[in-house]
Amino acid sequence: MNNLNDKIANTVSSTNKNIADKLMSTNDKIADTVIASHNKIADKFVDTFLKKENESTEDAQKRLKEENIKRKKVQSEKKITHKSK
Repeated sequence: MNNLNDKIANTVSSTNKNIADKLMSTNDKIADTVIASHNKIADKFVDTFLKKENESTEDAQKRLKEENIKRKKVQSEKKITHKSK
């Protein structure tokens, strides 16, 4: 009887592992698809609305990232100055 219980437990454990593996694989595929779609939309938005004349989409994205870093730095400095007053 104990041997039968061990076989059942092993089968259930194996089945649960297979289900978990398939769920994780499906989740990874969904995440990859969502990220790829988001990047495609972001590239198109930059290309359509934010890119300057004779600027590649990649260069525009780099420029926007640098501008955002500078903007955050200025905002951070303003908060520090405001707190010290």
